[in-house]
Amino acid sequence: AAAKPPQKKRGGGSGLFGRLRGSTTFVDAPRTIVGEGGLEDIEYVVGVAHFSEEHSPRHYYHVLVLLEKETLKPVRYSRVFYFEKLSIEFCIGFCVRSGKYAFWGSRFDRDPVLIEVGIEELKLDNVVYF
Repeated sequence: AAAKPPQKKRGGGSGLFGRLRGSTTFVDAPRTIVGEGGLEDIEYVVGVAHFSEEHSPRHYYHVLVLLEKETLKPVRYSRVFYFEKLSIEFCIGFCVRSGKYAFWGSRFDRDPVLIEVGIEELKLDNVVYF
């Protein structure tokens, strides 16, 4: 009998990146986000991804992810966060402006809100290793 090829699992990977589902559009990452540590010579993009946990209501968590612009390889990510409270929160838009991250959020698919956070308050200090 012929061997079956391995089956791909949804999400792939393990740990945090295996749990991430949706994301915002990724935007050019300003040099202030990239910082130091040998990353200065490459262009990057940054965006928001999320995962959820089963509760009543479901809890949504978000994370900023920094990707190499040319290869889309993940390089760094922020700590996990939520916007206002652990509940159904989507990030429906994202940009970087005037030294701040600007997040357009939606609670329970309604009640849109703009949340701005200083870049220095949400650092991309977790390194992705392959």
